[in-house]
Amino acid sequence: MVMMQIRNRKYEVGVLMGIGEGKSKIISQFIIEILIATILAFAVSFSVSQPIAGVVSDKLNSSYSTTSTTQMSTSQRGPGMGGMGGQFGPGQSTNAANKLNLDVSVNYSDIFKTMGIATGIAVISVLLPSIAIMRLKPKEILTRQE
Repeated sequence: MVMMQIRNRKYEVGVLMGIGEGKSKIISQFIIEILIATILAFAVSFSVSQPIAGVVSDKLNSSYSTTSTTQMSTSQRGPGMGGMGGQFGPGQSTNAANKLNLDVSVNYSDIFKTMGIATGIAVISVLLPSIAIMRLKPKEILTRQE
């Protein structure tokens, strides 16, 4: 999407180059725009990730508990009665057998790694289409208006 956005801004680049702006300034402008959007996206995603992860963890735990309870009741019937061969012994508590402890936490090193990778991808996604556009001269860009 970033590549398409930059390619659609050829005319703007041509005008800026035509009035004397340097190519490095134009590319820097694109990079800063993408980095601002990236920072905003990270702020939103990391602020809502913990509550969402907690809800998903609870849903997984309840789903796991329900599945295991069904398997336990089926296995307690015994062989020959449609059971699964007795995975759980009689009298074993379903809560003890079915509790799934999920640790849903994010540490700062993971956050910084993710931010570094995403920032690198964002910069590369700006530089690749910028190289193709910056090869052109302002006159070529402005006369080849689509």
